[in-house]
Amino acid sequence: MSQAALHNLRRLKYSSNVDMSDFISNFLSLCRSANVTNIEEQKSFLLGSLHDDNIRNILASKFRPVEEFDWVIKVFQGIIYEYPLHQIRCGSKITLKHCVTGQYLSHGEHKPIAPGSPYSTVFCNGSKPRENEIWIVASPSGENKNSGDPVHFNSVIGLCHEKSRTNLCAANELASRDVWASTGKDSNCNWAVRRHATESGYLNENNGVWAIGDIVILEHANNKLPLFTQSHIEFIDSHSNSNQEVLLDGDGFEENNKWYAEIVGQ
Repeated sequence: MSQAALHNLRRLKYSSNVDMSDFISNFLSLCRSANVTNIEEQKSFLLGSLHDDNIRNILASKFRPVEEFDWVIKVFQGIIYEYPLHQIRCGSKITLKHCVTGQYLSHGEHKPIAPGSPYSTVFCNGSKPRENEIWIVASPSGENKNSGDPVHFNSVIGLCHEKSRTNLCAANELASRDVWASTGKDSNCNWAVRRHATESGYLNENNGVWAIGDIVILEHANNKLPLFTQSHIEFIDSHSNSNQEVLLDGDGFEENNKWYAEIVGQ
């Protein structure tokens, strides 16, 4: 057994930038060199090659009944083709980067804005995402979407903060522009994903699904105002850190409404 090959198998990662045939050829070569012949071990290494927990879970469920190695490879290829890694799906762990300021939508521990309140502050912070900047694409309030379902433009989603398990929300009233994280979940936690555009006709097209590289606006589903921040809107939090305030503002066409999603691990 080659220890170097085994080490490389454990570190092997698949990405959408890698040619599938090259990846499979490399995987098979490493398995031979490392003398990995057990089918469950081979499945485990293929699962470990995926960054996306969502796709990994789907693949694991498809792998369970498979007992022939050739079919393991075919199932892996089929899932990757069916669920392209660059697409953002229900269950995807993402970060949301503001295109103008380069800051990430963030939330720390749940610290109520008032005693007993379910709401706490969200903000933009940091040029590199950390655990406080990870959000999970979730079903909107009132719907149950399947994990792995693609997010079509103009569809409605929820965004759950992974660390605090709170939900991105805003008030239903137009007079209030505040954006919070809420320990509860209702229709005020629903957000429409729209393409960012300079013309309203293109903005409302339903064609396509949300993917890495798309510039989007996140429009509050109830009051129809988009998520907004800009570099000169700052506040000092309880830890004396300067953060960008996040609120609802703009018409959806301006630069400060532009957000860019990145899938965690890719």
